Amino acid sequence: MLRSFEARHIAAAHPLDGRVPQRFRALCTVALFLVLLAMAAPRLPELNIVSIVYITLLAALLARTMAIDLSHFLLLDIYTFPILLLGLLSPFTFTNHGDWYDPFAGGALGLCFGFSVSFVVAKLKGDTITEHIGGGDIKMLAALGVWAGLGGFFPALTLAAFFGFGLAAFAQKDGNTPYGPALGLAIWLMALYPDGVQLLFLRLYQSIW
Repeated sequence: MLRSFEARHIAAAHPLDGRVPQRFRALCTVALFLVLLAMAAPRLPELNIVSIVYITLLAALLARTMAIDLSHFLLLDIYTFPILLLGLLSPFTFTNHGDWYDPFAGGALGLCFGFSVSFVVAKLKGDTITEHIGGGDIKMLAALGVWAGLGGFFPALTLAAFFGFGLAAFAQKDGNTPYGPALGLAIWLMALYPDGVQLLFLRLYQSIW
């Protein structure tokens, strides 16, 4: 059922695109999943079993989301909405992950930021909003806000921008770069090491000013 849902949405977005075999997407998903788990290894000893299951589910969702966006420039609601939901529930289920209201405030900020950037760029260029930041990217920005919280959103966004620049270096000849993987990596680091990311950017800010 899930595979059929994916296939329908990918075919609708790319009706003539047969470049990326399903097996490649599966291998890419597994590789990304293992990379994400490796990044989580230092944190695992301090997590309880519920948090480990929770973070493993998040890793699986992010890996599949990033794999599809890398291959088809498409972020599916069937993955982005669960990532959002896991973030909203994280204060209740994930070890030491902030106050219950912080994900809601951060998510609202991420959503407003995504729409605002899309609106401004579209107005300047006379295009539609989603021609510059797709609906899936806006949802992922909301998910970034949910996982980062209100105070951590802009450090997390800066982190995602760095990842985005790295992906742009390997962009296709037409210059298109998927933003989902950069946002997904930032979500993952904010889920695991929120204090470390914010401390890093605080020290960077202090060193500059």
